[in-house]
Order: sequence, then structure tokens, then C-alpha cells
Amino acid sequence: MSRFDMDGATALVLAAARFDWTWRIYDLPRFCRVVGWELVNIGSEGAEMLAGLNVQHRSVVAYLKESTPRKLLWMSPVLAERGESGSPRLLSDYVSALRAIIEPQLGNPAMVTTKPSYSVTWQLPNVTLTIKSIHGVVLLRIINPAR
Repeated sequence: MSRFDMDGATALVLAAARFDWTWRIYDLPRFCRVVGWELVNIGSEGAEMLAGLNVQHRSVVAYLKESTPRKLLWMSPVLAERGESGSPRLLSDYVSALRAIIEPQLGNPAMVTTKPSYSVTWQLPNVTLTIKSIHGVVLLRIINPAR
């Protein structure tokens, strides 16, 4: 069964774009509160969260760099899943539709690629956001631009 949460994905992308990132570990509880996620565990190399999106794979891992305080490098929640019977084209169409909703808010993307998979990247002053169709899912990469 394919799972697509367009409203949840749109809200998440815009929240990540507007969040006041410091890229320290302290951002995780604040970001989880803003987007309605559950912070499950913070370990030495990463943190695990449960996203509130309507998809099967709700677990999100945030990768950390050892420093004092620890730096947040990136995280990558699943926005959509193709399912066993869905066509790979479904995911590209989903990325296109999400881009059409997000672009008026964030402006033109800095980069768009179609091979080997469809991805759209916005390089904002305090965060890099990439929406990417790959391996049967659509991922959002929330990236520290100074990593």
C-alpha cells in the first residue's frame, strides 16, 4: 500500500525552513515540539525520533558530531512510501507536487536533479533542505549547511 502524507510533508518542510537552527543537540527537543515528533533517545552518535507523518516508516535518525556541545549534522524523515504495488513514477510525481506547493514559499530551488533519482534542494541561509525520491521512498534531508 502506498502512503502519501502531502499535508504533513508540506508542514514539515516549511517548519524546517523556518526553524531557528543553532545546529546543536539542544535543537532536537525544540524541533520535535514544533513539528509534533517524539524524541525517543539521544545517544553518542545520534538521536532517534518518531515523526508524526502518516507513513509506515516513522523512525527518524539525527546524526551528531562529537563536540562540546554536540553538533547536529543532518536528519532524514520519510515523507512518502511507494509500497509493493506502486510504480516508481508515483514517487517522482509526489516530489513534483510537493515542490509545486513549497516553491512559492521558499523560492526557486538551488538544484534539481532527475537522474539517478528526482531531487529538489533549497539552500537557505540556516538550513539545506533536499526532497529526494530513492529506493521506494521520498526522503526529506534536513542538513546543517556548515557541517
